[in-house]
Amino acid sequence: MKMKIIELIASNILRINAIHLVPKSGVNEIKGLNGAGKSSLLDLIVLGFKGKKGAPAEPVTHGKKKGEIKWEKNKRKMMLDFLKSKPMS
Repeated sequence: MKMKIIELIASNILRINAIHLVPKSGVNEIKGLNGAGKSSLLDLIVLGFKGKKGAPAEPVTHGKKKGEIKWEKNKRKMMLDFLKSKPMS
């Protein structure tokens, strides 16, 4: 089955503070300077496909309490919320 991302909105996930992506049809190029978040965007897309079970131990951006991913793929809308875990004492 072909998977098509129609829209992706995320905040405070991995190293991404905020992003709103609406890919054009065909191939989309992801480019930018080192540290701009290209790899984080790809990790975010993988996380969206895998869901919370594919999340790293701390998916929320450092210094933030909550992160979220909202996206539409194949005309199906999804939302994932992540809360910062409390440190163990």
